Amino acid sequence: MTEFRHLRWEDLGQLTRRELSGRIEQESADWEAVPTDGMTEQDVLSYIEFMKIAQMVIEPADLVAHVSSLMHGQDDGYMDRKPGNGPPEEA
Repeated sequence: MTEFRHLRWEDLGQLTRRELSGRIEQESADWEAVPTDGMTEQDVLSYIEFMKIAQMVIEPADLVAHVSSLMHGQDDGYMDRKPGNGPPEEA
């Protein structure tokens, strides 16, 4: 994997979705380059953590509402909001 700072939960409270989207694309491309049969246990755990973070950034239901707003000529600011401060609480 290339050397860069992976996304952390703290980033969700500091960066907007617009800022995070490029970071997610970069990290996704980085993970795609890793052969799955060569992943260590720590790699797998890091990848799972990245996927959880990406899911918090994207928030599918909010994304659908955002696209609907754009289709109606309004920008609801979805991409300019910060997604949160940390991992969701485990139930």
